[in-house]
Amino acid sequence: FNVQPVAALPGARELHIGHAIVSRAVFVGLREAVREMKRLMREAGGAGALP
Repeated sequence: FNVQPVAALPGARELHIGHAIVSRAVFVGLREAVREMKRLMREAGGAGALP
C-alpha cells in the first residue's frame, strides 16, 4: 500500500481509496480490508484524525 506516505502529507484532508479497499476485499473480505486501511491511515498520522 502507498496510502501511508500520502496520508502523512501536510494538508491532506481526504483520500480516494475505494478501489484499493474493494480490490483488497477480494482477498481478505470487506471488513478486514477496511480495518487494514483505517490502521494504515492512523499509523500515518494523517487523513483528518480518524476515529
